[in-house]
Amino acid sequence: LSFGNDQSITRSPDITGNFVLHSTAQSGVFFSPGTKIDGATLDVDKFEIGTLSLYPNPVSNSTNFVNIKSSSTEKIVATIYNVLGKQVKSEIVKDNKLTISNLSSGMYLVKINQSNKVYSKKLIIR
Repeated sequence: LSFGNDQSITRSPDITGNFVLHSTAQSGVFFSPGTKIDGATLDVDKFEIGTLSLYPNPVSNSTNFVNIKSSSTEKIVATIYNVLGKQVKSEIVKDNKLTISNLSSGMYLVKINQSNKVYSKKLIIR
């Protein structure tokens, strides 16, 4: 995305702010790949949102549930979408178990909401 002026755009404040010309956010600087507005190195490790696993995966279509293991103890809401992007299920996960007994064989996308964060995992039911 470019506004002309031979410079990049950036978010101000970093990550969450509106897009602005880079020289507006950091006076006299037209681009700064790999750094924040203040010049600090952008460290992707700081954006890690925890660990989460969905297992077993793949799973047999005769199985009633899959397990969701998270490093957080906060409530988990899982929404399952088919390959066409249609929502086929949404539930609050209890005892770390996501019910899949009503789903047929195929590939699904599971969006897991926890602690105001969203994780996406692929689920294959055989």
